[in-house]
Amino acid sequence: ILYILASFIETLSEPLLISCLQTLDVASRASAEGMATAVKAVTCVLTLKVLDTIDSSSSDAWSVTAFGIAQLSYAITLTATLYYRKWNVIQYPRFIPPPSQHNKSFLHDNFHLPTLNLTFLLSLQSIFKHCLTEGDKIVLTALSDSYDQGIYAMTLSYGSIICRCIFQPLEENARLLFARQYVLVKQQQQNHHLSKKQHQ
Repeated sequence: ILYILASFIETLSEPLLISCLQTLDVASRASAEGMATAVKAVTCVLTLKVLDTIDSSSSDAWSVTAFGIAQLSYAITLTATLYYRKWNVIQYPRFIPPPSQHNKSFLHDNFHLPTLNLTFLLSLQSIFKHCLTEGDKIVLTALSDSYDQGIYAMTLSYGSIICRCIFQPLEENARLLFARQYVLVKQQQQNHHLSKKQHQ
């Protein structure tokens, strides 16, 4: 339940993360994620110590609860920090009331249908990608004991820490930077063609 609640709260910060990526606001995102990670680590340690003090006989049973509380604190800190730093740039959607014409619809007036279709396809792709990337963990959880799962998780985390710390931020920022440059080039080409037509 704690992980579900943390995921829901962290989802609320997703529009602001996208805004940070689109505007290349690395400072806001780095500060929010850094602060959230620090709060998560401190919360996990303190929660484990407190729960162990309360009931030392069943410390293993409280371990998952401590990690769940730490993840919840991470989500709350991340979301609160992003909303604090990006509050002035939030643009809330304004829906157009349903038209009286029969040839139009509420969905057509309020949403860009090609983008909506692309979002649906990307969601299906994300589900399929999740099944491929997390399939080994799902099988391991179903067929192995906790000791083997812990060794696998530790090996996987330490093995991929360099890629996650160095290459993932570069990949995300480079992808968005190239996308923005492509849009700028397209706009310049369109402006150039319009200026040519006006001179003719």
